[in-house]
Amino acid sequence: MMRHAVVVLVMFVSLGLDSQVWARKAPGPAASKRVELELAASDLAALKKRAEQYHASLPKPQPLGMDEIVAYEEHKHFVCIVGRAARKDPRGAGSYSLLRRMVLLKPSTLVVDDRITDLPAGKALHWKLRLRPAKAVRGMFDVTTGVARSPVNVSYMIVRPGDVALAPAKKGSGVIVDAMPAVKDGAARVVSILGVGGRQAPSVKSDSRDVPLVLDILNGSLNCKIILPAGVDEAGTIAITGSKGEKILPERLLPSGILPHGPKGVKLLASWDSRYTRKNAAPWDTRRVAVELKKAVEDGTIKPGRAVVLGCGAGTNSIYLASKGFDVTALDIAPTALAMAGARADKAKVSVRWMLVDVTKVPKLKPFDFLFDRGCYHGVRRSNAEEFVTSARRLSRSGSKFLILAGNANEARHYGPPRVKETDIRKDFTSSFDFTWLRTTQFGSDGEKNKGPLMWSILLTRKDK
Repeated sequence: MMRHAVVVLVMFVSLGLDSQVWARKAPGPAASKRVELELAASDLAALKKRAEQYHASLPKPQPLGMDEIVAYEEHKHFVCIVGRAARKDPRGAGSYSLLRRMVLLKPSTLVVDDRITDLPAGKALHWKLRLRPAKAVRGMFDVTTGVARSPVNVSYMIVRPGDVALAPAKKGSGVIVDAMPAVKDGAARVVSILGVGGRQAPSVKSDSRDVPLVLDILNGSLNCKIILPAGVDEAGTIAITGSKGEKILPERLLPSGILPHGPKGVKLLASWDSRYTRKNAAPWDTRRVAVELKKAVEDGTIKPGRAVVLGCGAGTNSIYLASKGFDVTALDIAPTALAMAGARADKAKVSVRWMLVDVTKVPKLKPFDFLFDRGCYHGVRRSNAEEFVTSARRLSRSGSKFLILAGNANEARHYGPPRVKETDIRKDFTSSFDFTWLRTTQFGSDGEKNKGPLMWSILLTRKDK
């Protein structure tokens, strides 16, 4: 199976946002000043090679029309890349920002969601999609757009709101799709669904008036449902069913950060997620609020505010914090755990922002007042202690509190959670945090109440620096 195929897709599809602000009917000579994002033909061989397997390095953002990649996931059924870019008008009339979400439904359907924001007041926008076949690959695909031969089929476009025109370009350069979305409050949106290399174009159903936007896509024999969120800081979801309605991929979040990738990374993700798909629950999913957390909240040591839970699992502690008036963001690497957590939160009638994130590579978020971790640090630190502490610094500010519950090495045993030495804990956190307490208690199935393996309860306060 072609695994890193989203990069090969870009060999044939060049997505460009023109920073040129122009008149709807008469672009005139100013068109020559447009900024177009295209793939260099010299990159084709390297990209084709990358597409044949999972790759340990990220694709280069520039050929994808991005300045940086902020979220990335490789999966058996799809590849998701999210990136940001900042563009300037060449005439100095202003600038705008782009958030681009690309989801490749393997093997032949690409969804591109472009959010353009911060446009200068009163300015129009010209969005252009250039479909440019290369001679070296022209004979590999037999898909037509109805206007000119191209290995790409423009199956569906949603412009919020605006006009779309499909026209042949110069001989040999393919097809150009022009979209002119209306700009409201400095923002516009273009969503396109493209078929590449398949025997037929993907079938798409959607009501473009829906917010969030729901896309039902027939990709070969698979039915794919993608929900694209209204907000630029939300991730959206994906679900896949077979031709007989069987669940191939239950509905789950798309990534909000860069997840482990390459053969080892994909295997690691599958391993963590399998802890929640087995019949027997993960041993740490006790469905009981951690006693140390409950004490700290109820005695006023930790006061309601913006909170983030690292390695939230199926959501018990996140839901508890939300029920106590905290504004909660919860991070985990296992999509099935987050789906379970979301269902439990709905049942409890509380609101939590769930994010599919690797806690050692957290995205840019506004710093939190309180960080909580039950059992994440002690598992991650063996290979990524420095990255974990870096994430804690990024998520906190001066005065932020951080409560960690971790396995305690002051006990000889061959079962239970990973264990950490006090000297290692102090070494990891002393440079950025002050220790309010570092004390011994116990894990247990009844919520760490004098049963189970020894546990460290660690309360930290972020230093000024």
